[in-house]
Amino acid sequence: MLYNLFIVLASLSLFYAAGTDIYRRSIYNWTVLVVFFMSLGVAVIRGDALCSLLVTVSLAPFLYILWRCHLFGGGDVKLMIGLIPIVPISGLLSLFLSIAVAGSVVAGMCLAWHWIKFVTGWGSIGDQTVPYGVAIAAGTFINLYHF
Repeated sequence: MLYNLFIVLASLSLFYAAGTDIYRRSIYNWTVLVVFFMSLGVAVIRGDALCSLLVTVSLAPFLYILWRCHLFGGGDVKLMIGLIPIVPISGLLSLFLSIAVAGSVVAGMCLAWHWIKFVTGWGSIGDQTVPYGVAIAAGTFINLYHF
């Protein structure tokens, strides 16, 4: 029961993070902390918290490099780091692939939306960003709930 509570609280926090990423292009630190502690709680119940923490610490520099190369936003990197413990180590590749597929869909939708705005005269094509927090949340939901 506690396992399900942690999953639900992490899911609600991911919904909130996705919403703030859409409307403000920002993911709040407190949201990431809730996700991280709920993910860590899941890892503790699963019995592999130490291993999950070691993997999280090991992957953080790689995700930091992605942020420094402007491939991810800072909030997106923090959210992905916070989500690493939510799946067993054997499911980590699946989580990242789910996020990547969801990211492709979100990016395609953003591209189509900005193209429609440009063609109809509603706006111009400028420096547009992709709310990748939506993709992270969707990929995590796909992975956790097996949609």
